[in-house]
Amino acid sequence: MTKKKTRIGACGIACEVCLLFLENKCIGCISGTECTKKPPCPILECAWKKGVSFCTKDCEKFPCQEFIDGDVKPYSQQKLEYFQKHK
Repeated sequence: MTKKKTRIGACGIACEVCLLFLENKCIGCISGTECTKKPPCPILECAWKKGVSFCTKDCEKFPCQEFIDGDVKPYSQQKLEYFQKHK
């Protein structure tokens, strides 16, 4: 049995549970720096433009407005508050 490698997007969510990936709208980049073309997700696009691998550990602005007010909200308000407290 071959074990599949789990891909984690720049947002921190496993690609295998992301609707964009499941609907074949995204190829499932492992990080923002590994995308080969403009991603369909605004969070991943931001990471791609900035050259950030993972927002939670590599972006000094995390959690930014894209996570708080954007169309894609991978984290609850409670989790975002936790991230803000523990920067």
